[in-house]
Amino acid sequence: MIEISENRLKRIVITTIIVLAILAGTLFLATRSTSNEQMRQRHFTPEQELAYSEQIDSIAAHLEDSTKVVARLSNEVQYGLIYMRAGRIFIYDAVENQTTELEPTKLNVAARVSHADGGILTAKVDADENYLLMVAATGSKDTERGLYRYDILRKKVSVLAIGKVEPNGSGYIVYERDLEIHFNSMGDKISEMIHTSSFDEGEGEDSEEKKPQKRRRSERQEDESASNSSEESSPAETHNAEPALEPVPRLD
Repeated sequence: MIEISENRLKRIVITTIIVLAILAGTLFLATRSTSNEQMRQRHFTPEQELAYSEQIDSIAAHLEDSTKVVARLSNEVQYGLIYMRAGRIFIYDAVENQTTELEPTKLNVAARVSHADGGILTAKVDADENYLLMVAATGSKDTERGLYRYDILRKKVSVLAIGKVEPNGSGYIVYERDLEIHFNSMGDKISEMIHTSSFDEGEGEDSEEKKPQKRRRSERQEDESASNSSEESSPAETHNAEPALEPVPRLD
């Protein structure tokens, strides 16, 4: 009979536990990956599509008047409704028949949202219904705005830029300190350039400084003109000041 020491038995047990934990983690990741892949490739029957559309219509019909519908999702992998209310984003999943609030900060700590300054200000979905672009207030100034992208399928939030955000066609322009960044409708950066505002402001200051000098030259010209006019009129005034001659009486 083979005897196993207590220390060796402990090592065997620990090794077995580690191996089982690794196998369980690998199985979990494989299952999750397969589930995501199946979700991306799933297709709905016509009966399911009709039922999901009716559910979406029912939810939309009962929304409050202050609610704004951002987009209806209806494609081969998802059916749902995205809407805004009081600076917050809500997503109704018709497949799961549940509504959840999209909170950017919980998905990405860098995606700050100041609800005291308006929360989510605007939101729109790209044409392929893959991404939701959001403009969120991060402070009270218009230069404190965050442009965030939410991956609808993968449920991930990315911070695209923080600064002054302006619509630009189907995309956005963000003025971030000394940079001007252009994004398309999917949140992809398409161009970036350096600001020249400081140079333009300097030109403006120079032009303003020159204006008073021009006015002073004009005033000097007026003074010189008045002086010349005074000098020209002085001889005439002197002549007029001479006493008039008395007429000499004729002797007949």
